[in-house]
Amino acid sequence: MKLLFSFVFIVFHSIVFAATYYVSPTGTDTNNGSLAFPFKTITKAISSSVAGDIIYLRGGVHTYSTRINISKSGSSTNRFNLWAYPGDARPVLDFSAMAVNSSNRGIDLSGNYWYFKGFDIYKAGDNGMHIQGSNNIVEFCSFYENGDTGLQLDGGAANNQIKNCDSYFNVDPSQGNADGFAVKLDVGSGNSFKGCRAWQNSDDAWDGLLSTGFGGNPSTTYDSCWAFLNGYLKSGAVATNGNGNGFKMGGNNELHDATLTRCLSAFNKSKGFDQNNNNGSMILYNCTGYKNGAVGGKQNFGMNNNAPSAGKVMIVKNCISFQSANSDQFNSACVRTNNSWQISGLTVSNVDFLSVDSTGIRNPRNADGSLPVLNFMKLSSNSSMIDAGVDVSLAFNGSAPDLGAFETAAVVPVSLLLFNGAIKNNQVILNWSTVSELNNNGWDIERVNLNSVNPFVWQKIGFVEGNKQSNAVVNYTFSDKNILQGNTYQYRLKQMDADGSVQYSKIVSLKFANRKIETILVYPNPIKNSANVQFTVNATGNVKIALYNTNAQLIKTFVNATFTAGTYNNNIELNGLPAGKYLVQFITTEKVEKNDETFKSLMLKNSWGNYYLVKFNAQNSYNLALTLKNKNKGRLL
Repeated sequence: MKLLFSFVFIVFHSIVFAATYYVSPTGTDTNNGSLAFPFKTITKAISSSVAGDIIYLRGGVHTYSTRINISKSGSSTNRFNLWAYPGDARPVLDFSAMAVNSSNRGIDLSGNYWYFKGFDIYKAGDNGMHIQGSNNIVEFCSFYENGDTGLQLDGGAANNQIKNCDSYFNVDPSQGNADGFAVKLDVGSGNSFKGCRAWQNSDDAWDGLLSTGFGGNPSTTYDSCWAFLNGYLKSGAVATNGNGNGFKMGGNNELHDATLTRCLSAFNKSKGFDQNNNNGSMILYNCTGYKNGAVGGKQNFGMNNNAPSAGKVMIVKNCISFQSANSDQFNSACVRTNNSWQISGLTVSNVDFLSVDSTGIRNPRNADGSLPVLNFMKLSSNSSMIDAGVDVSLAFNGSAPDLGAFETAAVVPVSLLLFNGAIKNNQVILNWSTVSELNNNGWDIERVNLNSVNPFVWQKIGFVEGNKQSNAVVNYTFSDKNILQGNTYQYRLKQMDADGSVQYSKIVSLKFANRKIETILVYPNPIKNSANVQFTVNATGNVKIALYNTNAQLIKTFVNATFTAGTYNNNIELNGLPAGKYLVQFITTEKVEKNDETFKSLMLKNSWGNYYLVKFNAQNSYNLALTLKNKNKGRLL
């Protein structure tokens, strides 16, 4: 009953609040956009959708030769959603058929309140994605080998969130203009980047250059972003004309307020962090510059062009500069506090870091889109830069913030040995073990259903009490019985310490595959004039229901059609037939799983309302004996 209710609720929610459309490389735009009959193009899906709808991109390569223009706008409560379909291979929008031209962008977004997630844009003739709209979200997307900047915001674009995105190998014909990300020209305010990477773009990783005479004062924030090897091509060769900066914060003596926290800039051709004649505020907290400026003898921090305008500030705190190709440069107006070059007696060396080997910096992201976990530029336990910073309102462990982009992890109250899960008997069984616990209150069990209306929101589904304190192996288990066929689930543990601090486990992903079976009920049996055939299908497929006599002669076909997942009722009229025994044959094109005895059977209902099992035969068909009552003599036995 719980399972049925949950299923009905989800369907109802989808109908009331959102429609879902699908786009597939193998689809066609004359289809209805359903999962079984998807559209071919994003453009068709957009024209069919309204605010609040979801457009899923199926896995594989989607080829386009023209720009995708998006002008529709949603609202803060009803966004348009363009997402990769959960569980599929990553969708790639391939624009390689485009010529390199300033008008040949991949996606050109002028609309507001869109949410893009989980796909790549490849080889557009100009920008991979160009945003002039506002209040949009771009998450877990990649932009590479485009003919200009991977992702560019301008034209008043404001309050856009760019999260966990990558932009790399972008190069223009002159090898001088293509950035990873650009927030430039006449851009609006409130745009933010979090957990993004940009590498080997012919110009800069991030470009905040404003147009001369723009006169605006946009603000942009950068949090936990990585810029490396910009000013170099995919081949490793030096770009002919590109500047090759990591973070270019402004330009043309305009006001562009930039705030950077926990950002890493390494191996870039020119400067790691570049003022570039920005007159606005520039605030850098806990940033790391490493080995920038190898070409042209530049530096990790180049912030000496001019003092900020009246009312603006230039602040650098808790930062690390290591092995800069040239001396770092700062304007006298720059307030510098507790940076690596200011710690008395400190000489930064390789031993201050767990690793100076950047191998893996381009590794694929984690399943949730987060940056790969590396030891690169993280402080070793004996470094004098641990707890050497000043509080700048960023979370920290210990007595004070560490220096640089990576805060040393706190001593964890719980050491998790393993965490895994499996589907058994129509439920998910989670198992985990600890080897030590200290003040462990317990775990919230959190789950996300990747096939739900909102597949990116973690929900608490249970709690397991911890062992408080232990130095021995402790085993835990949790069962999730509320799961649906055909859905993919992700689970994580939220461990809660007695002091209120929390930590999260790795993510376990499990798919509850469709069992590809049907349930059929025929009642009453015996019958007099007619019977009702009720059947449920769990996936789109053909269903045939026919009546035969005991000599295997076809009398009538009642149903022969394609049905989507759901429960259906059909009436069987037997007027005019003599009393006796008949066979109702139920045939499906779906295959029954061979290794699961539970689901190799049909659940049937006899005339007294009792249920019993009947096996499928090899042809996925089933014959039900049906008795027709003599209208004059009563029930046949």
